[in-house]
Amino acid sequence: MIQATQDETLSRTQTINLNLWDSDWFRSVYTVNPHIPLVNIISQQSGNNKVFAPFAIDFTNKDRYVSLTYITNPSNEDLTLGLLKFGNDDFPFGFYDMQIFARGSDSMSIIGLNAVYTGLFNITNDAPSVNYSQYSTNDTDTKSVYITN
Repeated sequence: MIQATQDETLSRTQTINLNLWDSDWFRSVYTVNPHIPLVNIISQQSGNNKVFAPFAIDFTNKDRYVSLTYITNPSNEDLTLGLLKFGNDDFPFGFYDMQIFARGSDSMSIIGLNAVYTGLFNITNDAPSVNYSQYSTNDTDTKSVYITN
């Protein structure tokens, strides 16, 4: 599972490290026509999806993993530059189904592309947790039963 956190006020750089180079499909597409792969995430809560291109890819340790870098930002979003925004009704914090696609062009469409990785993605917010106050009973009538239709 890929874990990510969105800061409450600042941009945060995130990295996905996966062994994508072992995929013959990824290696063949990237070797012939190198383009940054596409990542598709689908919210398990709302069902909405985002397709984004990470803003950087690093093959330094490709025999072990390929690094895909993107940014979470609480106010701006540009999917072509790997800038993502979460925390609204359409894209809430929580679990997403994730697919990574090798692409051979600059198109942002995943139609007709083969997925080289499928897994889970979890995005959380680093805002402080909610403080709850002690519940105090101020009910004076605790024995009445109300029947409704």
